[in-house]
Amino acid sequence: MILNAAKPLFAWDCLEHNTALADIRKSLQAIPDHELLQALRDHRGHGRDDYPVAVLWGTFLLTIILRHITVEACLGELRRNDPLATLIGIEHANDVPTTSSMSRFLEVLGLPQHLTLLRQIHEHMVTRLGLAVPDLGQDLAGDSAHLNARRSKEHKSSDTHVAQDDAPKDSKSAKQEAKPNNGTPMSQDDAHKDSGSAKQEAKATKQDSKPTKIPLPLIPDDTNQPIRHADDKIDKHGLPLPSGGKKDYHDEQGRVTHTLSWFGFKIHQLVDVKHEITLAYQITSPKVGDNHVIGSLLTQAQRVLPEDRIRTLAYDKAADDIKVHELLHEQGIKPLIHIRSQWKEESEQMLPGHDGTSNIVYDEAGTVFCYDKVSNPPVRHEMAYAGHEAERGTLKYRCPAKHQGFDCPMSKICNEGLKYGKTVRVNQEIDLRRFPSIPRATQQFEERYKGRTAVERVNARLKVFWGVDDGNVTGSGRFHAHVAGVMIVQAAFATLLAGAPRREGTLGKASLTPIGRELQKPVSESNSET
Repeated sequence: MILNAAKPLFAWDCLEHNTALADIRKSLQAIPDHELLQALRDHRGHGRDDYPVAVLWGTFLLTIILRHITVEACLGELRRNDPLATLIGIEHANDVPTTSSMSRFLEVLGLPQHLTLLRQIHEHMVTRLGLAVPDLGQDLAGDSAHLNARRSKEHKSSDTHVAQDDAPKDSKSAKQEAKPNNGTPMSQDDAHKDSGSAKQEAKATKQDSKPTKIPLPLIPDDTNQPIRHADDKIDKHGLPLPSGGKKDYHDEQGRVTHTLSWFGFKIHQLVDVKHEITLAYQITSPKVGDNHVIGSLLTQAQRVLPEDRIRTLAYDKAADDIKVHELLHEQGIKPLIHIRSQWKEESEQMLPGHDGTSNIVYDEAGTVFCYDKVSNPPVRHEMAYAGHEAERGTLKYRCPAKHQGFDCPMSKICNEGLKYGKTVRVNQEIDLRRFPSIPRATQQFEERYKGRTAVERVNARLKVFWGVDDGNVTGSGRFHAHVAGVMIVQAAFATLLAGAPRREGTLGKASLTPIGRELQKPVSESNSET
C-alpha cells in the first residue's frame, strides 16, 4: 500500500474492498497475539487438536479483514485461495476448519479470561500508536451506537419457559376462581362487597403503577469487567444478554420526532477527533446510559495514552451529568457537552454574589448577560468572554460595549474609571455543568464541538464497512469476541495506514515518514522499547 503524500496520516478512505495479500500479511504481523494464543492452547489442554489454535485464530481474523458476512464465506475462500490459506498456516484444502469448529472456537474466545486478553491486545496496539503519533488522543469525542444481536438457543428457551409460567390464565379458570368456595351463587350483598374490594384493588394497583426510579448500572472497579444494569439478564459468565432498546429523537421544542427500536447491545466509544481511532470502548445492554460509562472509558483511554495527553472531550446531551463534569474538572479535561433543558419557567437567573441592584444575569446554558437599565425598556447584552483563568477557577467576562466598541447608556455607570470596562469573574464551582472551561456561547466551543462527528463516522465504519451490526453472531460471549476482533483489526489497519510509504505525484519516489519508520518496526522490537 502506497499513499499520496497529501492524504491524512490515517487515510480511512483508502481502505480497499479487495485487500492485497501483502497488506493482509502486514496487518496480521501488527497484532501482538502471542499471549492469547498460548492461553487458548492451555485452555484446550489435551483435548482434540484437529485444527491448530493459530489456524482458527487466523481464520477468525481473515473473516473480518476480508469483510465476509459469514464464516462459511471465509472458509470457502480459504479452500479456493492457496496463497491466502498458506498465510495462516493451512497447507492443504482438507486442513481448512469446519463451520462447527469455528463456532466452538468463537465460544471459547468469548470466555471472560480471553476477552480480557483481546482487550489487552487492542490497548497495546493503541499504546504503540499513541507513542508514535504525538497528537493522538488530545481531543476526544464520545458517543454510543446500537448493535443488533441474537440470543443463543439456551437463553431463548429459558425466556420462553418464564413467559409461560407468568402467562395469564384462561377465561374458564378465571370464572371458577371468581365463584365462592362453596360453589353457590353470590348474593346481592356479596356482589356489592366484591365490587368494593375490586375498586380498592384497582386503586392500589394504580398507585403501584407510578414510575419508579431506574436502578443505576453496576460499574465494576476493574475496567476489563462488563458494565451491567441492575435489571440486566446475564449469562453464566456474567455477560449481559442482548435485549430490546429504544431511543427517542426530539426536535428543538422537545417533541419526539421518531423512535428507533432494536434488539441487541450498545457500544460506547471514545474516539480521537482528528485521526478517528477508537481509543476505548465498552459493550453494554441498551439500558445503560452514556453518562454511567464515561468514567470507565476515560480510565481506558488514559491507560493507553501518555500522561496528560487528553485536553478536551466532546459528547452529546446524554453526558450532561454533574458527576461527569466533576470527573472531567478533577482530571483537567475541558468538556464540550451541550446542556439539557431543565428550566421550566424561568429563562435567566441572577449571578450568585450579585444582588437586585446588579445588572448581571445568566441563562440555562451558562451564558452571562448584562442589562442596560438606563434604556426603557431595559436592553440585554451578551457579555464578552475574556478567557478561562485556570489558577483561579473562574471565567472572565468584560463589558460588551467596551469590547465591541458600541455606545451603551450604562457605560458611564459600569465603566467609570476602568480601562477595560466592567469585569465579571464567574466561579466555576457555582455549577460545573453550567460554567465549563469553554463556555457554550463561544465560537471556540462551536468549532470544537463539530469534532464530535468523528465518532459518528467511526460508528458508521464499524457498522457498514466492518459489519458489526449485521446481527449474524449468536450469544453474548461470541458477540463480545467478535466486536473485540473488529477493534483489533481496525487498530491493525490504522498501523498499516500510518506506516505506509508516501509518494508525491504519480512519478515521485515513495518514502517513509518518521511516524511510518517507527511503525514499520517489528512488534517484538517495539514491545521491548515500550
